Amino acid sequence: MASTTDLNLKTAIKLVDEVTAEIEPLKQTITQHNASLDDVPDSNYLGFLAQGFKGKLGIARESNALLHKCEQAISLASGVIITAKDARVLVKRDGEDVEVTPQEILAHSHLCKGVIFSFSDRYKDAETSFEESVKALPIADARLRLAYAILMQGERDRAIKAFQKVINEYPEAEEAVEANRTLLEVEKIKPKRWKIALPLSIFLGWLGIDRFYLGYYKLGFIKLITIGGFYIWWIVDILRILGNTLRDSNGLKLQK
Repeated sequence: MASTTDLNLKTAIKLVDEVTAEIEPLKQTITQHNASLDDVPDSNYLGFLAQGFKGKLGIARESNALLHKCEQAISLASGVIITAKDARVLVKRDGEDVEVTPQEILAHSHLCKGVIFSFSDRYKDAETSFEESVKALPIADARLRLAYAILMQGERDRAIKAFQKVINEYPEAEEAVEANRTLLEVEKIKPKRWKIALPLSIFLGWLGIDRFYLGYYKLGFIKLITIGGFYIWWIVDILRILGNTLRDSNGLKLQK
């Protein structure tokens, strides 16, 4: 008779396998949803809202179901680690028996969570999940995804360090090649400085100079001809730059 540990691990593996199989269809659903919104005529604003809301509701429901399975797998694997840290179970992979440890299940579950969060642009949550994946079992894929999650939050300097870490720790891996390529592109981008953007916004924002500085040339022109969006846009941008929530045209936060 199988032990409770084996049953828990096999159940956790089944949950992770289900999530892994459903991640790509979820990605395709999101892509199709975004494409369908592009096909809605601009004149049909109510139709755009209704279709967008319905689609997002369905995607959120699917995402939450997958996240719940991940949490169940994490709970089962964590319980096994507490009671039997060195436990492992045999599973069939491509016709062969393969040993799987609770640490591997934990790492894969957190990795799946991070990927699902990324689909919804929840990059802070994704970063946390990828960090947990690396803690459970440091692999190059999780390290690389962690670096991208940081970059997508606009954190240029932290992202550079994260990509460099992938290169240093996994120099022979394919992920290191991709990390090096992305790192070179990020380093080419000259960061916009908060200390320059804020005075420009305060004193010349009504002319759109702050938007020009951040690389938003079309928006800068619109801001110019509307006198700072009738002063309202001017004030909003000052507050956003003050709180460093207005990123530059490359999606990066202003460097302080």
